Amino acid sequence: MEHVISKNLLAAVMGNKGLPGLISGVGTHDPALSFTYRLVGAGAEDAFIEQLVRAALPSGYSGDTLDELPGMIASAREKLAMKSGEEDEAEAQTQGNGRSTITHRAIEAVLAESTLFHDDRNRAYISTPTSTGGRLCYSLDSTSANLLIRERHHRAGEKPLSRNSLTEVIDTLKAQAIFDGPKI
Repeated sequence: MEHVISKNLLAAVMGNKGLPGLISGVGTHDPALSFTYRLVGAGAEDAFIEQLVRAALPSGYSGDTLDELPGMIASAREKLAMKSGEEDEAEAQTQGNGRSTITHRAIEAVLAESTLFHDDRNRAYISTPTSTGGRLCYSLDSTSANLLIRERHHRAGEKPLSRNSLTEVIDTLKAQAIFDGPKI
């Protein structure tokens, strides 16, 4: 079975402080908690997390970490769901311009391939290339623009935007389209 691994998930595995503890096979409970939490936060599925933990543990491992793993995963999902509901305060540190890093990354992902503009009534639009060489234009108030923003953010390897973050991204893009973009 082939797994597509996002940059975010790869970073969660490679930069995880719990990984050496799992590999050692000694005192694996706390390292497994840390490892699992980061993987859940990066969007890994339960079965994939179990495969990674099994692979990290030494062959012949006889401790109870694997038996406790489903509970660790469930606990991590619960904690992250509560954190998400609180707008990821720890991750949403503000930049000098007052935008959260999540918002900033989403805007960068969108603008990497799209351009903004406005009309003579100051309505904001986004233009994005198609696979056939054409361009599609959407009102930033449209469902299509909303989906485009979510898709670009997702394709950049990020976790889904919360409603508040999405609103902040759209409001920022509208301002850029109206005040900095060309009038067409």
